[in-house]
Amino acid sequence: MTKRSPAAFTLVECVLALAVVSLSVLLMVALLPSGLECTRVAVLQGAEARVIEHLQVLCQQGAEAGLYYFDADGTPQAGRDGATIFAARLTPEASVNLPGDAELTLPRTRAMISHRAAEGGDPFAPMKRPRVLHLLPGGGS
Repeated sequence: MTKRSPAAFTLVECVLALAVVSLSVLLMVALLPSGLECTRVAVLQGAEARVIEHLQVLCQQGAEAGLYYFDADGTPQAGRDGATIFAARLTPEASVNLPGDAELTLPRTRAMISHRAAEGGDPFAPMKRPRVLHLLPGGGS
């Protein structure tokens, strides 16, 4: 009979160690899609914030009503092309009366933002939850 070395691992210990490692790797791989989705949503929200900021500037400069296009980074585009992700429609609305004086009013603009501009067709076709903002030339929303 051979003498067993006390420094060696048994087969049971090796199988348990492999089970723990494989379970850990499987759980990390299972969480990967949700992590990627969270990252995608965060990037879209950041770009949408840049789009809103640009629309605020346009309203402060007295921009005309119409369609405006933006890429995935929220950078304005000259027209609708392959890089276009966001579309924004500006439409004037009734002015807002300032408190204290019925004569003083601020023009108000409605901004509708869609992230479906790359799909073709009308980016503002019925959406489940459209992003609608009411922009004032002074920077309020």
